[in-house]
Amino acid sequence: MRYLRYPWALVPALEPAAALRLSCYLGGLACVGGITGLHNNLWAVGYYGAAIAFVLLALAFVLFFLAARATVPRSLQALLPGARPLLALGLAVSLGISCYSLVSVARLPQSLSDPTRYWNDAVAITDCSAQLFARGRNPYTAFDEGTCLAGLHMDGRFTTPLRAGAFAGYATIPSRSERVRLFAQDVRQGMRRLPEFESLFSYPAGAFIFTWPVIALGGNGLSLFYIACFLLCYALLAWRAPARVRPWLALIVLAHVGLWSYAAHGYSEGLDILLILAAWVFWRRALLSSVLLGLAVATRQDAWLVVPYYAILVGATYGAPALLRRLAVLALFFAAANAPFIVLSPRDWLDGILGPLKDPMFPGGDGLIGLGTSAWLPLWPRPVYTVLEAGAFVVCCAVYARICRRHPGTGLVLALAPLFFAWRSLSIYFVLPLPIYVLWPVLADLAASVSAARPQGSRDGETTGPARDSGAAESPQDGEGGETRVALAHPSSVVRGA
Repeated sequence: MRYLRYPWALVPALEPAAALRLSCYLGGLACVGGITGLHNNLWAVGYYGAAIAFVLLALAFVLFFLAARATVPRSLQALLPGARPLLALGLAVSLGISCYSLVSVARLPQSLSDPTRYWNDAVAITDCSAQLFARGRNPYTAFDEGTCLAGLHMDGRFTTPLRAGAFAGYATIPSRSERVRLFAQDVRQGMRRLPEFESLFSYPAGAFIFTWPVIALGGNGLSLFYIACFLLCYALLAWRAPARVRPWLALIVLAHVGLWSYAAHGYSEGLDILLILAAWVFWRRALLSSVLLGLAVATRQDAWLVVPYYAILVGATYGAPALLRRLAVLALFFAAANAPFIVLSPRDWLDGILGPLKDPMFPGGDGLIGLGTSAWLPLWPRPVYTVLEAGAFVVCCAVYARICRRHPGTGLVLALAPLFFAWRSLSIYFVLPLPIYVLWPVLADLAASVSAARPQGSRDGETTGPARDSGAAESPQDGEGGETRVALAHPSSVVRGA
């Protein structure tokens, strides 16, 4: 009952730096929600949609990075006196945004029963490949995109077209009608490898191995499974959160507009996001975090982006020997899932998982490329964007190597930042994972500050010991397997301008 009586009094009463960080998080959440709204209402914004999405995404990265930092930078300390009003404003905006999500939530039962619920080929090919695996077949050699999409009541609208075959001369993505027509034509001709479309199973084997039980048990598609993964992410975050903030998590979850807009349509990042989040939350626990991240990299290529930052954090904290042990565990789990298929069909496996990297896909997304495809900027050749992405990766790694011990939570923001400059920077790369990843350091540091302020033995339901996964060190030896680290002060004692 106390949550119903006092929530507005409790949350704005946070310490100013914590309130400002949470305000930054809510601002970033509103920005990615705005991107989702733009995509759902492109007819209303037209030519300006790409520029608005670009600005919103850039602003979201800045706000999420500030929220993930363990301290407030000097440049923002002038905002500290107004941090609580900003937080109240952020909560009010989130409340308004959550009303939009409630419409999607109310439609979930109907959407989940719709035979055409899938909206993209990524989840469709995962579903079909899990079915093939359940029947004892090798998805890397037996997958047929035409048969797969037809069985799921999908057509060429939901494919990933390539700049090849009849589309070789196109500079930007073909129209919906052209994709539908050519896809139907290729299927009628009995082609299993469609030249104009990505038609191989293009993910590591964990994508169908870990979803196979859902299919084998007669699950009605994978949408509900991925929704469960997202809810488990928030359950994990709630477990790490201080008690006074937990009532607000329901509002934050509903304000994640992208999650509920896409939930019923089977966006397949759910499992990967859950594994990456759990690996980062438990990054001090050597075996557990290595296993979780190993399962993630064995499931989707998205997790590959996180590995360098995990390696930087572990190496800087525990040293090279501990890092090598963890990477060995990670590699072991990746190999365990994929080795049988590498042995059975090495060429098909390699062509599949490298397809997103090497195949001639069309440009698209909300990052820098969005300005090129909408004529706000020239559309440069693909190698230019590759160089920009690689340069951003180097810069982000260098930045994280410098700040990782003070601000470990920023790693998951920096891991996705290079995609902002990529040839393909689809909104789904950002709007689903960023709000979940960044909420962990915000809540973990809140828990640490609350526990530090509470007398030992407090009975208000909040954590009274140190928040071991917030990024602070409590003892020289706090990792599994005897990993030893150099003691570092709690983030709250770090100079705010660092």
